[in-house]
Amino acid sequence: MSDRVWEKISFYFSVFAVSVLFGYALFVSGVEVRDLDLWLHLATGKYITQTGIIPQTDILSCSIAGKPWVNHEWLFQVILYNLYRMGGTQGLIIGQVILTTATLGMLLLIGYSRLGILWTGFLLTVVELVYQQRFTHRPDLFSLFFFAAYILILSRHLRRRWSLWAIIFLQIIWTNTHGFFFFGPLLLLLWFTAEFLRRRVKLPCEWNRSGALADAEYNRVGLMFLLSLGACLINPLFINGALYPVRVFFSLSGENRIFFTYIQELQKPIAAANWMDLTRYEYYKLMIVLSVVFFILNRRRWDLNVCFIWIVFFIFSLTALRNISFFAFAAYFAILTNSRTIPWRDIIPIEFRDKKFFYVIMIFLSLSLAAWILNYSQDVASRGYFDWDVFSRKSEYGGISKRTYPYGGARFLIQQRIKGNFFNDFNSGAYLLGTCYPDIKVYIDGRTEVYGGDFFRDYIRVWSDGNKKVFFDQVRRFHLTGAFLGSPRLLIPKSVLRMLYQSKDWKLVYFDADAVIFLRDIPQNQAVIKAHLVDLSRWKTNTEDLWRVGTNRVTATPYYHRAYMLDALGYSGAALTELKEALRIDPDYADADHLMGSIYAKRNEFFAAYVCFRNAVQFDPENQEAWRYMAQAAYDANKMEVAVSEYQDIYKKWPGPQPAFALAQSFVRLKKYDQGWNWLKTAHQLDPKAFVDILKIGDAVFADGQFALAKKIYRLGLETGKNNAVIAARLKKVQASLAGKK
Repeated sequence: MSDRVWEKISFYFSVFAVSVLFGYALFVSGVEVRDLDLWLHLATGKYITQTGIIPQTDILSCSIAGKPWVNHEWLFQVILYNLYRMGGTQGLIIGQVILTTATLGMLLLIGYSRLGILWTGFLLTVVELVYQQRFTHRPDLFSLFFFAAYILILSRHLRRRWSLWAIIFLQIIWTNTHGFFFFGPLLLLLWFTAEFLRRRVKLPCEWNRSGALADAEYNRVGLMFLLSLGACLINPLFINGALYPVRVFFSLSGENRIFFTYIQELQKPIAAANWMDLTRYEYYKLMIVLSVVFFILNRRRWDLNVCFIWIVFFIFSLTALRNISFFAFAAYFAILTNSRTIPWRDIIPIEFRDKKFFYVIMIFLSLSLAAWILNYSQDVASRGYFDWDVFSRKSEYGGISKRTYPYGGARFLIQQRIKGNFFNDFNSGAYLLGTCYPDIKVYIDGRTEVYGGDFFRDYIRVWSDGNKKVFFDQVRRFHLTGAFLGSPRLLIPKSVLRMLYQSKDWKLVYFDADAVIFLRDIPQNQAVIKAHLVDLSRWKTNTEDLWRVGTNRVTATPYYHRAYMLDALGYSGAALTELKEALRIDPDYADADHLMGSIYAKRNEFFAAYVCFRNAVQFDPENQEAWRYMAQAAYDANKMEVAVSEYQDIYKKWPGPQPAFALAQSFVRLKKYDQGWNWLKTAHQLDPKAFVDILKIGDAVFADGQFALAKKIYRLGLETGKNNAVIAARLKKVQASLAGKK
């Protein structure tokens, strides 16, 4: 066959690999509906569609009712609601599939070339693996779509006259779809600034020529920038709407900084503790490495447009997890641009004399990429969980998630026609709005920038700390009539559970794995309280029919969640019954063994606790806490040799001050004082400020009559710099004992 035929075959195999990638993308973008804020958007979209009014003050919450609300996502909400109205859950999923596939299609066009399609396909695969983390029904997906569209227009179509009108149209839509719309003018400004510098400043190497624009293109970018700023004003709030994202951005350095601590998507993707961890955000890190390498290889021909975009969005990605997809897009663009101008022959002095051999290699690489994607797809396609409502396995793709939303609790509110102002957990707020509004007005939902950092701190004081003073102040201030504590995935903090359960004015009316509901004992709630008051002292565990469960791989999470709450409220016997049923259903459920062990330990049934923790570490060997509790159970049971052995294993796996102090204490209890002293010195070196453990071990040694050693230990305590008066009193007592001994 001729070289031309081989070239065509190679091209078709590359197209096949890219087609496999798009097939994979089509599948994973059909992920089940599980976004927490989705229901907030649906509720708002429904209101706007039915009334024709875009609310400019809050209408959803009981705590910020009437507060100014710049709803920069109103158009997204209208689109989302109408997709849901016409097609239900499937309509939402189809909309997401279309949007994400179109975005990937534009990225493909940015990097398309007949000879380089395989390289583009490989990079696009890595980008997809970063991008798919945002496959939730959120307005971010629209921003990523517009981001890709801007880069496509600026990099491939800037010379065309229609590009100006396309940018204006896209900017108007973007402005009313998501708060990241300011990226549009920012991209244009970076593009314009790069060309301005190329024309006005003498730059190193060939930077002045790389990516240079013609005069018409330069002028068009400047005009695009000015018109895009004007397009930002086309929103319901005009200047206030256009400036709102800027105000939010600057507010994040003040009181709103707290959101970065508690909200997962606002966590940093790279920190000192995980920057070398290749199991966390590995594809994002790969894009960082690849883009840096290609910048180095192409250092003589840097395109300033690309450099500026890469730098800005790299910094942006470091601030929060939700931003890493934007960097992946920018890095993809940077790698492709650099790879086109790298002098490969100078770097890799290899030339294929036989072109057929080159094309065979390309075919092999295409098949390898396709095979890897297909193999990865098999693993992804198999993901799922057991749906307790229908007793069958539920795929993570298609339909609505059965483990993200507190649907049982919401259904109870609807069926009992309960109305009022409800305190709720942050994650449940949007779902309550989507299912129970306007009958239920929530205390908090996902609109963090509207509630503000100070309000969120009050929420944390109640939710995490169970602060009675703050809670009852909020009850009076916002006329709260109910409390909805959701727990479909995250456990409810024990403090807030106990606070409400022990309050005479609040009655438990719903108790299940997905949520607990309390109603305030006031006239409007008394009928429901009378009919549905839950008496946990008479709690009965439901026994599952294992014939129905069959051979399905099941994690008995509902039983574990109920057991956790029962134990928190003082019903340890009922909690143990729930856990035993969980382990009957799922014998290797490590979390159930762990909780059961904790309950037995509190009951001073140390052997039973040890057995449970032993099971937990066998099924979950990396559970450091279970290992520590297992060793503590042996210690409390006075099985000191066993305790020493367990603590030594812990120290080998996780060296640190905690197991070292425990070993020192265990050896002292065994009367092996030299070994105890050596381990205590090791622990002190690992944590020079630890005072309580040293004092405890010193007291134990003193009680054993080892006064000289006790003196050494107390002096070691002085080195911590804490409670010197307490140590001085101990040393005085030791000195008196030594004198008496003489």
